[in-house]
Amino acid sequence: MILKAAEMGNITRVAAELGYTQSGISHIISRVEQEFHQIIFARSNEGIIVLPAAVPFLALMRQTVEAEDLLYKTARYDSSDTIRLSVLPTVATAWASQLLVDFSKNFPKFHFEIWEKKGYIDIVNDLKADTSDIGFINDISSQNLLFYPCYEDRYYVVFPREHALASLDEIGIEQIAQGPIILPEEAVQHKYLKNHLLKPDAPADPVFSSRKPIDDWMTLSMVEQGYGISVVPGLYLYRHRYSLHARPLKEGYSRVMGLCTRKEKKNSLEIRTFITFTRKWVKAWEKANPGFSC
Repeated sequence: MILKAAEMGNITRVAAELGYTQSGISHIISRVEQEFHQIIFARSNEGIIVLPAAVPFLALMRQTVEAEDLLYKTARYDSSDTIRLSVLPTVATAWASQLLVDFSKNFPKFHFEIWEKKGYIDIVNDLKADTSDIGFINDISSQNLLFYPCYEDRYYVVFPREHALASLDEIGIEQIAQGPIILPEEAVQHKYLKNHLLKPDAPADPVFSSRKPIDDWMTLSMVEQGYGISVVPGLYLYRHRYSLHARPLKEGYSRVMGLCTRKEKKNSLEIRTFITFTRKWVKAWEKANPGFSC
C-alpha cells in the first residue's frame, strides 16, 4: 500500500483502487511512519510526494516485497501460472475439452499444457519426473502420489448389434465368460474383473489372444466388427462413434477416476484451484450423464 501510494502520488486514487477509504489509507501511512520513525510523504493540495530522506527506505521496502513474492511463488512450485496436465484419450474425449473451457472462463490467468498419454504408467512417470503437474488416473495407479477421487466409473458390457445379450437390462460376468472376450487394459488392471475374466478354463479367441490388453478405441472397434464382447468403463462410451450395444455389468464393478499429483505440489495455488473446480465440475457432469446404456 505504501509503494502504491508512492507510485500514484494521490491518496484518494489509491483508496479507490484498493477499496479503502481515504482516511483508512492515511491512517495506515501514519502507523508505518510512526513504527519505523521515518516520515515518508510530504502532503500538499496536489497529492503526496516521497521525501528524499525516505527514498532508501522505500527501496528496501520494494526489495522486501519482491523477495516475499518470490518466496511465495517458490513455496507454491509456481513461476508461470501454467498447469501441465496429462490425460488419457477417453478422459480427453469425455471431460478435458469442456472442463478446460469452463475452467478458463472462471480463472483466465491460468494456462495449460496438455499431454495425451496412452496409459496410466505414462502419466505416473511424467508426474514423478515432474514433466507434468497433474494427471487423470485411477486410484490403483496412484501409489506414492496424492490422489483426489472425482468419479466412480461403472463397468459396462459391450457387444455387437443383433447380439443375443441385447434383450437384457444388465449382464452378469458368468453370462459373458464363455465367449471370446476382448480385454482392454482397464479390465486387466481391475483385480476382481481380471480374476473372473482370465479364468484358466476360459476359451481362447480363435483370431487373436483375448488375454492381451487392447487399446481403448481398438477394443470398441473390434467389438463393433463382431470379434467378441468386452467389459469397459462407462467413459469409453461417452460420445463414442461405434455401432454397438452396452449394458451395465450386474456385479457393479467400477474404477475410481481422479486427479493425481506429487506430494510436493499440494500447496500450489494452481493445483488446488484446479482440483477444487474439477471435482465440482465432474459432479455436475455426472448428474447430466447418469448412464451409458445403448
